[in-house]
Amino acid sequence: LKHHQRAPLYFDPSSPSYDGIDFKAEDWTECYPDAEEYVDQDLPTPKVEPLPITVFKDASHATCLDTCRSVTGILIMLGSAPIFYYSKRQNTVESSTYGSELVAMRIAIEHLLGLRYKLRAMGMQVERCSTLLGDNNVVIINTQLSS
Repeated sequence: LKHHQRAPLYFDPSSPSYDGIDFKAEDWTECYPDAEEYVDQDLPTPKVEPLPITVFKDASHATCLDTCRSVTGILIMLGSAPIFYYSKRQNTVESSTYGSELVAMRIAIEHLLGLRYKLRAMGMQVERCSTLLGDNNVVIINTQLSS
């Protein structure tokens, strides 16, 4: 920001680096042998190089003092630019942090799938895998393992 003092907002065009994160590739073909992301064939052909999509999600368990509902927070980045945010109370009352984090992950994945479709509809190539980051290790592990 030293070089862009008058800019109201500055985006770093470089791709994010996840060198310190240990991503484990799991084989889900045993559970879902024919699973494949639906890609509409009527969409325009991509004319732009793909950018990585990164989703940050979090849930604050029982934040609402009146109803004890949790709050979901989601930030979606395209490259290193934030393009979508979401902060809303969950529709259900969860009895544990694990449950509210799992609901937040489901909401984040629904938004991610919708964004991937919109980007394809605008003629942008989408990478095969997107990165979803969360702060609850138990939820991350349980959704990664195929067993």
